[in-house]
Amino acid sequence: HIVFTSLQSSPNPGDWDNIELYSSGNIISFVDYEYADLGIVGDGATGSSLDNVNMVGTLSLFSFAVYFTNSTDLSITNNQFVMSEEFSGEYAIYCLGCHNSVIDSNYISGNHSLSSISADDCDNCDINGNIITGGPSRGIVSGSSDGTSISYNEMDCSTGIEAENGSVLTIDHNIITDWGGYGINFNNSVNSSVSYNRIINRDDGGGYH
Repeated sequence: HIVFTSLQSSPNPGDWDNIELYSSGNIISFVDYEYADLGIVGDGATGSSLDNVNMVGTLSLFSFAVYFTNSTDLSITNNQFVMSEEFSGEYAIYCLGCHNSVIDSNYISGNHSLSSISADDCDNCDINGNIITGGPSRGIVSGSSDGTSISYNEMDCSTGIEAENGSVLTIDHNIITDWGGYGINFNNSVNSSVSYNRIINRDDGGGYH
């Protein structure tokens, strides 16, 4: 592994800034990412890949792990993002308009205030095989997305999957536990398939909406 870390003899979160990507086709793999102020930021980073990146509890409070804008065809796979147990920020993975992207097989832990994975306007994306724990507000959000797959994810959160106002979605084989709002909310997502999901420990909400 390549290690990005503090130069201090007694390191603390925020000792250095972060990695920023402003061109296409970046490949970051097998990296241990420690004591930064923020996670990895990308803008205009189409075709970039993050694989086997470990961020385990040493970033600044309220930090995200990955934040992409104006970037499509991303691959965010096999990463471990373990955030602060007390303050985990708004998101772990955020990508807006990241069409044709793959967000697969990540382990995410943290009580994110908005969602662990936010991928709004993400057409033809695969969000599959992720494990989300730590009680975030929402596990996966992918609103206004068309042709996206959200499958084989496991999560414990207040609302499991929110995928409103899209079309031709596939939401299947997800396991959602310890939720109290909605297990899966796909309101106004037409021509979509929602099947074979396990929604456990309903508190006061409904399974589907």
